[in-house]
Amino acid sequence: MQKRITFYAIASAIVSMSATGADNYQTFLNASYSATNSEFEQQDTLLKNNTDTWSLNAAYYFTPRPTMGPNKEFQYINQQSFVSGSVLSSDDADSQAVRGEYLFSDWVVSGSASFNDNNDQVTVGLGYFITQDFKLSVYNTSFDSTSDLFDGDNSLFTFTAEYVVPLKDNDYLGFAFNTDEDTAVSTLNTKYFTQVGTEQYISVSATATIYGDDIDYNDDAISAAAEFYFTKRTSFNVGVILSGDADGYSVGATHFFNDNSSVNIGYADYDMSSSIAAVDSSQNAKQWNIGYQYQY
Repeated sequence: MQKRITFYAIASAIVSMSATGADNYQTFLNASYSATNSEFEQQDTLLKNNTDTWSLNAAYYFTPRPTMGPNKEFQYINQQSFVSGSVLSSDDADSQAVRGEYLFSDWVVSGSASFNDNNDQVTVGLGYFITQDFKLSVYNTSFDSTSDLFDGDNSLFTFTAEYVVPLKDNDYLGFAFNTDEDTAVSTLNTKYFTQVGTEQYISVSATATIYGDDIDYNDDAISAAAEFYFTKRTSFNVGVILSGDADGYSVGATHFFNDNSSVNIGYADYDMSSSIAAVDSSQNAKQWNIGYQYQY
């Protein structure tokens, strides 16, 4: 089995009929472009590929989303009903996706569907807020058709627990754990967000991915990222993969020209190697991306 790195910059966005205040947003519209240069080598064979990818995203939240200080920071656990849609076009494939969540009382009903040239994927979910800062969810995903959601052999159940420890003001420490019914892939995410000055903030996040015994061609991995906000409108971020069969880094920046309009740029460079059935392979990928977002 060959492994390939795929880099797609996907952003959320929203469609609305009315505007909100500077510290609350209901509507996000996003357009992004990325250029990826990759090299894949296996048994003295070198393959090169250059891929251009365009994406458009839109979403609408039924109630305004309050920021956590910076214009791009929102609650760790989403508290608003929403609908969203996206389209992506690249040299390799085209895809479309829709997603939504509806909150009522302490319950959350969610659904998503994606369509591409190879297969369609449908997910339905049900969540429950034990408290405002503690949410449990279960999802069922079909990788072929909607009818397969009711076929245990052709669908996959996953489970997610999200928990936030509120600190002073908008500061928090958040955790999210996800695993599937066979515990084949388990992921733990954590994020710490804090204000360090009048308009200066720092967020630090880490992700640990653990593979079960049935997936012996992947190594467990840990990645980390940090973002520093010089002001509420301008930030710089850096990310690294610390372990696993891949290593690399990413850097990027976001700047808001005003409370609504922003641009982001980024660069990533990753290497991956593997040995499957005594066949060694390696891959390097470099990606530039730029995106524009309008939110109100």
